[in-house]
Amino acid sequence: MSNENKEQAVDLGTLIQVEVGGLNSRLPTHLIGIEPGRYWILRTPDKIVRGDYPLSSGDFVVLRYLWEGTAYAFRAEILAFNNHPDRLMFIAAPKEVAELSLRAMERLTALLPARLGIAERRLNGALENISKSGCRFVTRKEQLEESGIQPEKGTEVAIEFAVTGLEGLQQIPGTVCNVDHPTDRWYLGIKFAPFTHEEQHRAVERVLSSR
Repeated sequence: MSNENKEQAVDLGTLIQVEVGGLNSRLPTHLIGIEPGRYWILRTPDKIVRGDYPLSSGDFVVLRYLWEGTAYAFRAEILAFNNHPDRLMFIAAPKEVAELSLRAMERLTALLPARLGIAERRLNGALENISKSGCRFVTRKEQLEESGIQPEKGTEVAIEFAVTGLEGLQQIPGTVCNVDHPTDRWYLGIKFAPFTHEEQHRAVERVLSSR
């Protein structure tokens, strides 16, 4: 496959992992746009925004992503950061794209299958990330339409998922705090309600320790 074709082998909204050179980092973000042969546009990962990784124009990072079951990676220069109207980073277009074994991309494929519940309706999807305070739920547009759910900021929901070693589905209530749908995927930021059962603590702790 030519490099030009490989550069096009990705969808807008694709989950991208940004690896900072010399550090054990896999910072999740999403692809916002591509100017072929010139640059890729990504949402700036939260840890870079917070200053945990003080990067600037001219620094190099490695981008890793999956597309149609194949893992890709390339190293490229950060061209610029933009803070308005959104926090974005511009990465030089790849000069060479490497195909990787899926074993090397386990973290990308390890999305945790989950369901989001609103009243009596259920929406299938996955947890893209999770912390003790909340999670990011991702689903496809067609799944959303089939469920009849219309997620909005402030909607009370319940996240259901299975955890190895714990019996049955774990259920954690929360509130939708943001909704994003750049392509055919919908991303819901969910803030957990205060845990009321020890099982909820254990479920989140087990997921965090396995990532």
